[in-house]
Amino acid sequence: MAYDLGNGTFGFYVFNQGLTSLGRWYTSGPYSLGPVAGRLVVADFTGDGKAEPALAHDDGDASMTIHRWTSTGTSFNRTTDYVGTGSFDLTNVGDRVAAGDVTGDGKADIVMAYDLGNGTFGYYTFNQGLTSLGRWYTSGPYHLGPVNGRLVLGNW
Repeated sequence: MAYDLGNGTFGFYVFNQGLTSLGRWYTSGPYSLGPVAGRLVVADFTGDGKAEPALAHDDGDASMTIHRWTSTGTSFNRTTDYVGTGSFDLTNVGDRVAAGDVTGDGKADIVMAYDLGNGTFGYYTFNQGLTSLGRWYTSGPYHLGPVNGRLVLGNW
């Protein structure tokens, strides 16, 4: 979990099988979790068998950055970010962000459900949370409001 430490920083805390605390695996420098809201995903983005966190940060100018970490198995290390170019307004995403391998390469990707403003939405895919693959799907008439943050991915 990403925990606001109350001093303008946050820490990633890990719980083994959700039951036993393994403590804090990372402490940030200056970073506000407010612009992240509920856009935290954890998945194996590198294909090394370890889960890594990623945060989608609203940069406040209709753009966003996906901040990423890698795992050593006992801590997290900052790694390359996806820095959005052009307009991608996370207010149209809300907390509708999920991670899973949708490209079939054995590495997790990030998918966001984006309200297109005309009564439809699109699924936008970010390969390994690092490269935008653009819009993969456009819905017919569908209101995303009742979905809130309930978006999951899986190998169905």
